[in-house]
Amino acid sequence: MSASLFFVGLQLTVAQAAAPPATSLDAQWQTLFHARGLTADEAARRALDTSRDVAARVAAVDAASGTLDAARFGFIPRVGAGAGYTRLSPITSPTFGLGDDGRFLVTKGPAGPLGDRPVFAAPDFAFPVFLDNGQLRAGLTLPLSDYVLRTLQSVASASHAVDSARFERAASQLKAAADAKLTYYQWVRGRGQQLVAAQTFEQSQTRLGDIRRSFEAGISNKADVLRGESLVEQSRLLVARADDSALLAEEGLRTAMHLPGSEPLEVGEDISAELPDVAAPGDFEALLDQARGARVELKALGESVQSLQSQRRGAWATALPRLDGTANLLYANPNPRYIPGEQVWHLTWDVGLALSWTPTDLPVALAQVSAADARVRQVSAQQGALEDALRLELKQAVLALRENQVALSSTRKALASAEEAYRVRQELFRSGRGTTLEVVDAETELVRARLEALNARIDARVARVRFEHAAGRDAVALAP
Repeated sequence: MSASLFFVGLQLTVAQAAAPPATSLDAQWQTLFHARGLTADEAARRALDTSRDVAARVAAVDAASGTLDAARFGFIPRVGAGAGYTRLSPITSPTFGLGDDGRFLVTKGPAGPLGDRPVFAAPDFAFPVFLDNGQLRAGLTLPLSDYVLRTLQSVASASHAVDSARFERAASQLKAAADAKLTYYQWVRGRGQQLVAAQTFEQSQTRLGDIRRSFEAGISNKADVLRGESLVEQSRLLVARADDSALLAEEGLRTAMHLPGSEPLEVGEDISAELPDVAAPGDFEALLDQARGARVELKALGESVQSLQSQRRGAWATALPRLDGTANLLYANPNPRYIPGEQVWHLTWDVGLALSWTPTDLPVALAQVSAADARVRQVSAQQGALEDALRLELKQAVLALRENQVALSSTRKALASAEEAYRVRQELFRSGRGTTLEVVDAETELVRARLEALNARIDARVARVRFEHAAGRDAVALAP
């Protein structure tokens, strides 16, 4: 029996020497890391260049700028011009003069109301009939009251709307960049889980070989072999799930960057590298104040409130009297201001002021003011809700940073401990001093430690991205 055990021990020692030793996560990661691969920053840049939402926000800025230009054109006086020609039908020109009884008489000719009574008409006093009439006209209107009551408010409202659209564009850019980084790290997590799953599958196969050799030597029983085979299949399932998760994460990353499926993707960020410390004030309220001043979403809502308030002030103009200045030029043949008329072109002009008021517009103005007040309250409430959400978001980001600092240290030590425990259990089993259950437990703990160490490194980078976004520190390069 002792000779048999010696033979088995020698066989296991040879098998152990031939089998590859368990490698650490860092060493495994170096096989996946490519210096020229894709980084989180590069993924964010490529996502920004192709983001549909960012493109929509850019178009919204252009639309708001067009509205502002239209509002500014309201300061331009209204100028009109026209030309006309009229051909009149012939008529009998009326005449006037003195009758034989000394009365002043008017007739339109032999068929007039005086019948055949003679009329002493002076030809110089006949009404001329001009069959051809032409005119050239130009007019200028200055909406004096609108300049103060409407146009200024329209320009102010449109200007704030442009600023709001620009802040919304920046917010969309920052969110697209942050989401792309988070998607990138999810993809990296999937690739790392593939490594852990593949390493676990390889180790389970090696362990199954050891169990079978032990069974052939009479040390292990059939149940140990069946359990080893079951764990190999479980590891195979782990590999399949890790592959599916990695493929899904890669599809999400490709969608964010709008990359074709044929373009290869390689990990270009070394997650085993240490991250620099985050410079954050110890006082949370001070950090929150900084975030409130930096977050472009709050700035966008603030500009929207200003825009709506300007619209409210402009709505009052409908209820007030209107004052217009006018100026007109008339170049006509005949010109109606020349009496008696002449078949000659004459130029005349006029200037004036016109004051008008429509009392029935007052209910409309009051309704518009009421609607503007409601919109101001609505956006102000949204601004307050966003500030509340920002407080919670920032608090979660700060706590996640703190938690991940602890997780990085603890999971690193736990991984080193699990690797050493697994190595010892393997050696004890191969020398006949350990059981299959002990090896399985050690391997289960090793898989858990590897996944937790991987997740801690990914989560640390995810927490960094979320903190920088929550604190508004990613707004520096994209501020409008």
